[in-house]
Amino acid sequence: MAKTEEQPTITLNPLARSDGSAQWQFRRTNVIAGVNGPMDPARIRDELPSEAYIEVVVRPAVGVTSTAEKYLEERIKQALKPIIIRTLHPRKLIQIIVQIVEVPDGITATALLPTLINTATLALLAAGTPLSTTLFSTSVVQLPDGALICEPTATDVVQAQSVYGLGFENGGNLSFVESSGDFDEGDWEKVVEAAREFTEQNVEKWIRSAVTAKLEKDFNWRK
Repeated sequence: MAKTEEQPTITLNPLARSDGSAQWQFRRTNVIAGVNGPMDPARIRDELPSEAYIEVVVRPAVGVTSTAEKYLEERIKQALKPIIIRTLHPRKLIQIIVQIVEVPDGITATALLPTLINTATLALLAAGTPLSTTLFSTSVVQLPDGALICEPTATDVVQAQSVYGLGFENGGNLSFVESSGDFDEGDWEKVVEAAREFTEQNVEKWIRSAVTAKLEKDFNWRK
């Protein structure tokens, strides 16, 4: 997948009451994530003796939390928990709240998941949460003619025969995968390589540029 001229609008720390937050706006998708902690958990059962407890909450754009949000919470937690250095904060809670502000009709949970993970990753970085690596994620669809599209539009997702969400650590190591629809195992390597190339050429640049710009702004403010 070639480098794309399209890019999201990323804002770090838009939420004043979070320890770190981020907003990701791309086409008609708009997501905000906030991180709080490490802090004392409200529930005793969340006090883990040797590490911090990670809580993920996903809030829908409209209505109350459903099974779709619960699914997204679990998948975000599975993706991010391994890269958070939890042993530095035993008996503490690190809370990640992801608010879906807007998402176009046709975007499935699998297609939306990478955006939620990217936004949450940025919020963790903004909060100064200790991470062992950074996660860069993208969605991929395969159309009936076999064509692969990264960061698909809602129309692409509706027309796709299969949808993937993939995340890569620094260095390009595949960290998580989610998929839906019909797919051929023979196309799997093509999907992974397309996603890896796209994240390296685009998503990684977007995230690093946003963090670098924020650091430069903070440094100039302190001077």
